[in-house]
Amino acid sequence: KTGPEVAVIRLPRISNFTDLDPFVYDGVRVRYVEGPGKLGSPGAVVIPGTKNTVDDLRWLHGNGLGGEIKALAGKIPIGGLCGGFQILGKRIYDEKNLEGSGTVEGLGLLDVETRFEAYQKVTQRVRGKVMAKGGIFQGAEGGEIYGYEIHMGRSTLGEGTEHLLEIEGRGEGAVSRDGMVFGTYVHGIFDAPTLRGALMRHMGWKGKGTGDVRDVWRESIARAAEIVEGHLDMGAIARILEGE
Repeated sequence: KTGPEVAVIRLPRISNFTDLDPFVYDGVRVRYVEGPGKLGSPGAVVIPGTKNTVDDLRWLHGNGLGGEIKALAGKIPIGGLCGGFQILGKRIYDEKNLEGSGTVEGLGLLDVETRFEAYQKVTQRVRGKVMAKGGIFQGAEGGEIYGYEIHMGRSTLGEGTEHLLEIEGRGEGAVSRDGMVFGTYVHGIFDAPTLRGALMRHMGWKGKGTGDVRDVWRESIARAAEIVEGHLDMGAIARILEGE
């Protein structure tokens, strides 16, 4: 293994698999951890989204992997996306049993509590900027982020956390006081280079500069179009379409 590595917890009900792909574009190894005893010594840990936060949280508690993640707190960056953000909090209240839980204790790495009050999901595209300062976010403050939210539940921050982002004038996400644990409801947040670059620099990454993944997509589409155009008789296709 060379260079930094991001360990992604392979939750049983994992969703939004592409959230960590941008690290791969930059040459960072992304390794999925499927159970206890396999976490190793990564440069950072990310808990991704899930289709059922409560069940996957219980899975982490039950097999001991949750304890292994907690043991790394303060040593390496630990992040949570959407359901992973909720899992990092102190507890989840599901008093209406929308995910069949009642109340369940989180990993307790963020001073955040989440309530499931109605079976209603937030779904929207968002754009904002980084509010977190210093630590693993050195140089990222004020930087642009974008992505989308699709989640159920409402999270409330306690005194031990600050907002990670500002989106349309409101605070979003959370970061611990020591700046080593963070969470957000924004999927695709690593597509922009702001947070991805800050996290990679903290891990000691050395390589080409991080770029906007949208530029990578545009270049890939343009190359694919050139290949298709170079190998097809476009005149013949046009005649077929015109019914000649």
